Amino acid sequence: FDGYSKLIGDQIIHNRKVILDKLKHTFSFHDVVSGKGNHLAESYINLHPEVNIIQDVLGSIYLERNNISVNFSTENKYKIIDGFFSSRFGVLQENKVIVLVSQLPAEISYTFEIGIFNK
Repeated sequence: FDGYSKLIGDQIIHNRKVILDKLKHTFSFHDVVSGKGNHLAESYINLHPEVNIIQDVLGSIYLERNNISVNFSTENKYKIIDGFFSSRFGVLQENKVIVLVSQLPAEISYTFEIGIFNK
């Protein structure tokens, strides 16, 4: 995607690779953002309002909803912020958003692993 380059210049290009591994029950995302200048790249992962976030002492994140657990892993710095979810026009519900942060040139990767995990 080169739309950022057109909006703010600095030859900023965003490439995303998505990998589905049926055997490991994982979805992996790998973003590469390149360009000139001093820019902060952030990836926002908006969660459904019913998703519970559990963080362990080692920094691992588990997402739970309706007896489904998802191990969320990333090597990037992250923060969890409040946001809004809209299931239909004009209806907003409070939710949580995972924000992954990196400086340009940026590589942001994360994986969702679906299964049962010991927390």
